[in-house]
Amino acid sequence: IGSTWEKGDMEMNLILFSDRLKRVLAGEDGALTLPDSTNLKPVLQYFLSEIEIITTLLRDYKSDINRLLIQLWNVEEDVDRPDVLSILNDINYFVYESEKAIDTFFTTIMQPQSSESESESTSYKDALVGLQKAFNSNHVKFYFDCRAWVRVSIQYNFKKILDDIIKSVMPASGLSEIIGKDYTLKKSILRDYLTNKKYMTVLDDIYHDMIWNDLREALPDYQNGSRVLITVVDPDILTSFELENGEKIGSDSVLVGGPLFRIKYEGWQFFLLYCGCKSLESQMMEMENEPTALLFCSIFELPLYLKFCCFYLCVFYGNLEISTRQLYQLWMAEGFVAHNSEANAEEYLKELISRGLIKVGKRSAGGKIKTCSVPSSVWARLVVLAAKMKFVMVLDLGLVEELRTIKRFAVPKNLTKFVSLEHIDTYLHSLQNFALESDHSALLDCENICKKFKLLRVLNMGSLVLDQFPSGIENLFLLRCLKLDVPSLKSLPSSLCNLLNLQTLDMPSSYIDHTPEDIWNMHKLMHLNFGCITLPAPPENYCSSLKNLIFISALHPCSCTPDTLGRLPNVQTLKIYGDLSSYQSGLSKSLRELLKLESLKLVNKSKGWQLSQMILSEYQFPPSLTQLSLSNTELKEDPMPTLEKLPHLLVLKLKQNSYSGRKLACVGSGGFPKLKILHLKSMFWLEEWTMGARAMTKLESLIINPCAYLKKLPEELWRIESFRKLELHWPQPELRKKLRAYEDMERRYDIQMYPYGI
Repeated sequence: IGSTWEKGDMEMNLILFSDRLKRVLAGEDGALTLPDSTNLKPVLQYFLSEIEIITTLLRDYKSDINRLLIQLWNVEEDVDRPDVLSILNDINYFVYESEKAIDTFFTTIMQPQSSESESESTSYKDALVGLQKAFNSNHVKFYFDCRAWVRVSIQYNFKKILDDIIKSVMPASGLSEIIGKDYTLKKSILRDYLTNKKYMTVLDDIYHDMIWNDLREALPDYQNGSRVLITVVDPDILTSFELENGEKIGSDSVLVGGPLFRIKYEGWQFFLLYCGCKSLESQMMEMENEPTALLFCSIFELPLYLKFCCFYLCVFYGNLEISTRQLYQLWMAEGFVAHNSEANAEEYLKELISRGLIKVGKRSAGGKIKTCSVPSSVWARLVVLAAKMKFVMVLDLGLVEELRTIKRFAVPKNLTKFVSLEHIDTYLHSLQNFALESDHSALLDCENICKKFKLLRVLNMGSLVLDQFPSGIENLFLLRCLKLDVPSLKSLPSSLCNLLNLQTLDMPSSYIDHTPEDIWNMHKLMHLNFGCITLPAPPENYCSSLKNLIFISALHPCSCTPDTLGRLPNVQTLKIYGDLSSYQSGLSKSLRELLKLESLKLVNKSKGWQLSQMILSEYQFPPSLTQLSLSNTELKEDPMPTLEKLPHLLVLKLKQNSYSGRKLACVGSGGFPKLKILHLKSMFWLEEWTMGARAMTKLESLIINPCAYLKKLPEELWRIESFRKLELHWPQPELRKKLRAYEDMERRYDIQMYPYGI
């Protein structure tokens, strides 16, 4: 590099860094603070940045440090000097000790905090609190390069488990290509990707011992400090394990929620957390004597309006991720929800969650529950109870004779061939298909279903891909919910409009260019879900409207005229997809007609190679708007002066290619008065962001991804009392340093910087 003082400064920084690592390990300091790099030349600043990356604790520190030292000093000079080797030994010692520390951290945080008698009453939800706390802690994020939390369904499907792990740990940029590859190749890709990384994988609610061999093929061994942790509810599966010392797990030694066991299975080591609702000994005794008694009593204590909703959950399978919107639609189609209200359905869901019958999955940015699941232990009993009550049956080929008296049934994932219709009651109300594979007989199956079951209320053909719209559906006059997968369909048949009781029309892979005028006669429609749909202009002298329609995804912008949107008075959620700039004039003035609109997504898709531009300042948004998302809009003008005037906006997401400018300014007095969530994504050139003293006074959470050119955050941001969560991707060293200047921020703010360890 040149001068002697720079080398000395470099050595001092290394020594200080090594000292700091020792203090962190000893628990004397809470976080790494690197020496001041203000006066260092760029190459030394780069080296300090590399030192921060070292804190991700890769095993090959020594070779990395040697490589960097060779870059910094002339190759001819000897790098094996005693002082340098001492530092390398300190770092290697830190790596060794940190691997022991992370295991101690897990076992400590998972220790049961109460007596044995108290532990026996702990619920499944309570048992996972400690584990979830550990998984999401800064300590774990700092230690591991990547993490995955996967729920394992009772209907074992390792292909889905593999996809879930890949989506969690691998970069988002290449996911679509990887997920589409062959199953064997995906296992190889994942294994290669994780080989030199520290990973943590949590497999929640293991129900099958067949998973172990699949895991060994997909995951590399974790001699580099990786960890695989599993949770088990079913006590029977514990008999296939032995402890690290070779002993079998004693039935009197396993309590719900802890301790965390290190177990061994055919040479592989895992951590295990038992999450049954009682101690293993008590649980096994109860299951032998009366396995469904407690759940039976708890369900029949439910109010009548919840009993039906609860039994209906068994169609989704244990730990399957359920869209709450889909669940509400099905409950309403079956007639379980008072006043056919989505708000009432949401309250029903919350009641079932509070009783421990449903687990919360993902939440929207605004805090609403987006997905949920039924714990496998609950689902297994629900299936038995629902079948005994002749309410719902999850089809088992060994029980087809019982279908003659069942009014609702679901086809399971693992069924390779569609069920014969001859055993099923012609008065069937609901048929849902969850089989994963499609076959050439799908269209014939669907048409035969329509011929035989004229009283269907719910028809969900799932992933069965149809070549064309099946005939006979127009005769299902009682149908309320219809889901089909017809990718080739471009025009809705006019006969479909005969289904005047239809509430939900779900065809997410269809892009409809032509829709018959008679759709305006379908007054009970509540949900339209398409890849894209074009609505016709209302017929002349036609005064009626689709007053019950509350959800549309996605509407073509050519349909967004004042007359058309004016006939949709109660739409609350709307996604518009297409060439927005080509319909700028009509679209910008028509949205104000939607007086009850709460959530709006604008996704621009131009016809040419280049994205066309939309002019946001011309848009007249309804004041009721609480959530707004923009994608591919390629705005040239700063969107903030327009959007800050929305009085009730809670969530704003400016997604990929939404704004290509370099400056954002929220300077209006009292701008964004209710905004809580702000996402700024793919604003690659953003350099400057300014805020007025009274802007965004309710802001709670901010995500900027990336912020590669942003030199600082507005000072006003830190004066917002409600502001707590900050997530930055690829921040500059200058910005990172400024964040560290806030001495008390770790106590007040949840600040995450990605990739981990920078």
